Amino acid sequence: MKTDAELSEETFKALAAQHPRSRHANPESTGCAIEGAWTKGLAGGCPKFGSWAKNPQFHLLPSRTAQVTIELRQQMGDDGKGFGIGFVVLKAEDAHAPKLTVTKPEMVFYTKPYKSSQRVSATLTLMPRPAGLPYVVIPSTYEPNQFAQFSLSIETDDPDCKFGWLGDASRVFAGSRAPVPSAGASGAYAQPDNEVRIASEGKALSKSQEAELERMVADAIAWCTANGDKPYEDAEFPADSRSLWGGATNKAGLPDAKVWLRPSQLPAVKEAGERAALFKPRAEIDGVVKGSTALRNDWLLSACNIVAGQKEAIDRVFLFPKNPATRPPAEGARDRGLYVVAFFEDDPHSDDDWKLVLVDDRIPCDGDGRPLFARCVSAHVFWVQIVEKAFAKLSGGYAHMAGGTVLQGLELLTGGTPKKLDLRDADTLETLTEGASRAPGVDLADEATRAALLREHGALWHELLSALKASPPQVVGCVFRAKPKPGKLAAAADDGARLVRAGLEPETVYCVTGGINYDGTRLMRLRQLHGATGEWNGRWSDGSALWTPNMRQMLNYSDDASDGVFWMEYDDFVAHFNKLFFCRMAGDLYTTMTVRSRWHGATAGGGPRHVSFRTNGQWLLDISKRTTVTVTLAVEDPRRREGSGGKDALGVKIGWSIFRGNARPADRRRRRLHGGPAELVAAAEPRLARKVVRTLQLEPSAIPYVLVPHTDEPAREAAFRLVLTADDREDDGLPDLRVEPVRAATDWKTTTLRASWGGASAAAAGPPGSGAQYWANPQYELLVEKQSRVFIFLEPDRAPNADGTPSSHFPPVGFELLEGVGPFCKLHEQASGKRLDQSKVEAGAGVWLEKTLDATGAKPYVVIPFVAARAAHGEHAQAFTITVYTDQKHSFAPVGVRPECPICERMAIVLKRLAEHEAQVDERLEHLEKHRYLLERACRPCGMPAGGAERA
Repeated sequence: MKTDAELSEETFKALAAQHPRSRHANPESTGCAIEGAWTKGLAGGCPKFGSWAKNPQFHLLPSRTAQVTIELRQQMGDDGKGFGIGFVVLKAEDAHAPKLTVTKPEMVFYTKPYKSSQRVSATLTLMPRPAGLPYVVIPSTYEPNQFAQFSLSIETDDPDCKFGWLGDASRVFAGSRAPVPSAGASGAYAQPDNEVRIASEGKALSKSQEAELERMVADAIAWCTANGDKPYEDAEFPADSRSLWGGATNKAGLPDAKVWLRPSQLPAVKEAGERAALFKPRAEIDGVVKGSTALRNDWLLSACNIVAGQKEAIDRVFLFPKNPATRPPAEGARDRGLYVVAFFEDDPHSDDDWKLVLVDDRIPCDGDGRPLFARCVSAHVFWVQIVEKAFAKLSGGYAHMAGGTVLQGLELLTGGTPKKLDLRDADTLETLTEGASRAPGVDLADEATRAALLREHGALWHELLSALKASPPQVVGCVFRAKPKPGKLAAAADDGARLVRAGLEPETVYCVTGGINYDGTRLMRLRQLHGATGEWNGRWSDGSALWTPNMRQMLNYSDDASDGVFWMEYDDFVAHFNKLFFCRMAGDLYTTMTVRSRWHGATAGGGPRHVSFRTNGQWLLDISKRTTVTVTLAVEDPRRREGSGGKDALGVKIGWSIFRGNARPADRRRRRLHGGPAELVAAAEPRLARKVVRTLQLEPSAIPYVLVPHTDEPAREAAFRLVLTADDREDDGLPDLRVEPVRAATDWKTTTLRASWGGASAAAAGPPGSGAQYWANPQYELLVEKQSRVFIFLEPDRAPNADGTPSSHFPPVGFELLEGVGPFCKLHEQASGKRLDQSKVEAGAGVWLEKTLDATGAKPYVVIPFVAARAAHGEHAQAFTITVYTDQKHSFAPVGVRPECPICERMAIVLKRLAEHEAQVDERLEHLEKHRYLLERACRPCGMPAGGAERA
């Protein structure tokens, strides 16, 4: 007799060989997604309607017996509602012709009932068709002429499976999950490889963009020449109300432009006796004056005011004329009235992130010739008007510029890396005060206490000076935020009034243009956004008695109260401002590591509180020395997608989390399957934003950190870009950290199965102790080759309503792990097996269990999932997904009868004969159906009805 140790290896190999679904312990699934639409002539409804064959049709060709999951998703309406949708899978009789009829023998699957939900899916086992004929997948709405966009995705364990439009199923799709195509596209899309690209962001244009710039300017100049050297007029953004409103109606309540004037035509320019110029000829850039309050673009103007604090930074915004600093042009030089402005926007779909916008210089004005919106302090300078107009064109109209943040504006104008320091944030204060803010008795709720800590500890002062003196310099801004936010310390109730008394404005962003330590006095130079009601009137303000003649000369002091520029002491600065903005300019010495990926299907796992969090894409960070890293997660700008601004257009909460990696050496290159507060190192909490950014310090570690970008909720799909920016301390062009995705070759070995409880033909469901009902639950046999670390996850679908549509809640579920009684033997009351462990029982998105199991001996392990309590739902099944992760080879499959098993030898013979008979019947049915079809076509000329053909 063999020992358990001897049986272990033998049993594992024998049983694994017999499990058709366990031949790949970690199968590389194959998938693709195709986007289409039900439109006029392509919306035939379900097969009960005679027009059903007009729906889009797709061919599917498995190369072997394979498990295939088909998922159909529809684009929901603005009200969140959709049509009843479903699909049929048929056997094709022609590899090129569309299906025009449906017969019962041809029917492989039919969605019942059609559901008014965003998605419907089914998992089928399909065999290769004779003579290489395909299956036909036909998605449809329930009724004809219901128009909507849809995405049809296929996932299978057959690496040679082919799928495509009718007659074009020639592409083999490899990868894990197939991504949903971007809007407006069609065809096949490869799974993002999640690889890291090391590059410098926000620098020069690509070659294609340089060519685009040349073409744009050449076309515009050609227009001028063809029109008698007339100044350029932009037909794409005309000088009328369409450009103001972004449509046919004035929904934003903007003032109407009575006239559109070029800068040289403005009455204020003529009165000043100056020639109109984009910039002043001297190095200093004019400040910004706000225009109509109806135009909600303060975020952009604040960023313009900050960026203009550095001449080099604002020069880069203009790509044509080539050297804007030379403006105004020399006497007699031709001014064509055209400008090209560059805006930087993270584009998850492209490596070209600079958006080039060409505009003319016609400015919307009121009846008196005054600009309606932003302008420069000097009436003859007009760079702000051009930047504002260019972004209005990019946004689809002046009315569509709302909904941004100062950080977005800084990146938009510079292509650099923006960050903010909130001096009300406890963690930020701890860093800036070297832990002093955490001392007992320190009242951080008191604004004066916070200011005193920042005065005593020089970290913030040194950071400000370092930013202003960097090469190239960073741009810096500041603001006093009176409104508290979650997790932030509130400002005192009278602080807003205190600022006003000091000549400052709460909620107004100021530009920091310089800083200096002069004979022990720390001074800062600021510029306010013009339109403010006053100017700083405290120490070192304009006209202060503290100014000496020597200091006036050394610091280029001006006491012009109308220029918006003033000095203040650093001690007053930290007492009057509580949020700072920094933007590192492109060209600084740093390295970026960029990943383009997407959340889709199984990789849209949601945030850490969800059991499906583990399925998000994960990246490993190897840190060998203390490193400062800026992590940026960006999705597409909703203004480009929705055509309107405002935060209501931001539909996906995004964030990221960094965890300590798996501690065991063998598991360090594997994904984290769960993560709690103890393992969390840092996080950017999910929020409605186009981009979330956080800078942090990571300590060296032999265990890689695990970075997981995620949405707040599962199944929220979007393309994203993940960028890690790190200082290059040695300036050698090599990053100071290594980033790579968790790879399949080093990840956990995984098997995922789909099944259901209840329904007309599925297993019943009952909790432990419910007798025969419990033993009728689905049962799964688990085999492990060696002692293994095992994770089991059970995830139910949402409980069905009475009509079969998904409800808003999950049923309470759990599972038990038992010792089996023998290979392929289902447990029952008389042979129940030894209970080894049980998961929690919870009414949520899922439960999981971790267990270390010895190698399988003569008795396999058995997993039994159950529903603790289910509401009555008629014949509708409760579907679920069960997944096993192990660090050693395993096999996981439903318990069944194994052919060639001595215990079940007679049953194996019966099953074999039944399979042979079934194949013969299928062949006969196909033969008869083919002849019926040919006979029906032959009888049509003589008018014999189809029924007659069938009888014949």
